Amino acid sequence: PFIFAIIFSIFVGFIWISLLRSFVQVLIWGVATSVPVVCITMFIWTMWEALTGALRESGKPDPQDNGLVALSFLPLGIAFGFIILLRVRRKEIDKAIKVIGLACEIINDNPRMLAISLMLLGVYVLFSTIWLVFFSRVFLLGRMVQTS
Repeated sequence: PFIFAIIFSIFVGFIWISLLRSFVQVLIWGVATSVPVVCITMFIWTMWEALTGALRESGKPDPQDNGLVALSFLPLGIAFGFIILLRVRRKEIDKAIKVIGLACEIINDNPRMLAISLMLLGVYVLFSTIWLVFFSRVFLLGRMVQTS
């Protein structure tokens, strides 16, 4: 599982970099605008669940539904705050998009940088594995005492 996780993460990283090269602006703005969309969807879902919940025997709504109605405004506030943040900081986001685009061009011009980073990852994994084996031998196995 450990080797599979490493290979899978490297593969996903390569896919992310190749997509980022082609669609920098679309991906960054898509990720940034997905936060308010998800928060508004959470607001709508929690309000729907709270307002269409089952009634008690007395005909009144469950007190948990009242709490859910009150708490459902939290993601709505987060969504509006994030929309305002995106509107105020759009120039900084555009600068960040340009920097990311430049970084992708540099990686495209120098593919050996990816090979060096993979070699560093391999050295790190090898060192961590050796260190963990030695650590477990010294501190976790304990001492064996022979009895007669």
